[in-house]
Amino acid sequence: MTTNRLCCIKLTPKRFLYDLEQIPQVGDRIFCFLFTTNFQENISMIDSKLNNLKITCEILSSYTSVKRIFGLILACGNYMNGGSRTRGQADGFDLEVLPKIKDVKGKDNRTSLLQYVVTSYVQRYDTDLMGTDRAKLPLPDPSDIQQAGLVNFEDIEKELKKIHADFDSAEMKANRIISRSRPETLEPFRRVMTSFFDKGKQDLTEQQTNLKEFSKLFDKTCTFFCVKPKGGDKKVTPEHFFSLWLSFCSDFKDIWKKEQQALVKLRLREAEERVRKIKESKAVLPQTKAKKVGGLKDRLSRHGKMS
Repeated sequence: MTTNRLCCIKLTPKRFLYDLEQIPQVGDRIFCFLFTTNFQENISMIDSKLNNLKITCEILSSYTSVKRIFGLILACGNYMNGGSRTRGQADGFDLEVLPKIKDVKGKDNRTSLLQYVVTSYVQRYDTDLMGTDRAKLPLPDPSDIQQAGLVNFEDIEKELKKIHADFDSAEMKANRIISRSRPETLEPFRRVMTSFFDKGKQDLTEQQTNLKEFSKLFDKTCTFFCVKPKGGDKKVTPEHFFSLWLSFCSDFKDIWKKEQQALVKLRLREAEERVRKIKESKAVLPQTKAKKVGGLKDRLSRHGKMS
C-alpha cells in the first residue's frame, strides 16, 4: 500500500467533516433528523402505556372469565359466613379482599381458598382447554397489571405538552431551513421533513385524545368496582387501583399454571393407559393360520364349499 493511499485513508474522517460543513445549516438539519427519532420513541412509549391501561381495564370490567372468578369468590365467602345473617348473604365484596384470599387456609392448613377458587374455575369452565395450547389465563397478566399501575395521567399530560412544544419548535426550524436552502440542497430534506411533520401532528392528536378517553375509562372502571380514593387523594390513582389486583393476579397465575401442568400430566397418563389397553387387546386376539395354497381348505374354498 502506497504512502499516498495511507494518507487518503487517514484523511477520510476529516474529509467527511469538511463535506458536512459545506451543507447549508448542517447543525439545524442534524437537529431535525435527531428530533424525528426522539419524537417517535416518546410517542410510542406513551401509546404503549395508555393502550396497556385501556386493555387491562376492559378485561377487568367486561370479561366473562373475571366475572366467573368473582362469582366463585362471592359464593365461597357467603358459604363460609353462612352463620351470619348479614355477611352470609352478601351481593359483593371490596377489592381489598383479593390479596387476603390466599391467606384463608383449609382444615389441613395446606390448601388455601385461592387454590380452591382456581381449581373450581378450571373444572367448571376450562376443562376442555386446560393443558392445551388454547388455554388462556382468565385474568390480566401480572406484568400488565404492574405496568398499568405505573401510569400517571398528569405526568403524561405534561409530557405531551412538552413534546408538542418541541414539535412546533422543530417544525419552525425545518421550515426555516427549507426556505433558505438552494434547489440542489433542498431534497431529500424537504420531502422527509414534510412527511414527518404531517404524520407527527396526527400522532400527537391521537395520543391527546387517547389520554382523555382512557382516563375516563379508568374512572368508570374504578366506579364499576366501587373503589374509592385513598385518604388525601381527590381521585383514585392507577397506582392504588391496580395495587389491589397485583398480588391476587400473580398468585392466581402461579396456581393456574400448576393446575395446567397437572392436567397435561393427567392427559398424558390417560393416553398411555389407552395405548396399553389397545396393545393388551391385540395380544389376546386368537392367532389364525393362513390357508396353504393348493391345500384341501384352499381347494374347498375355491369351490365355494368352505368360507
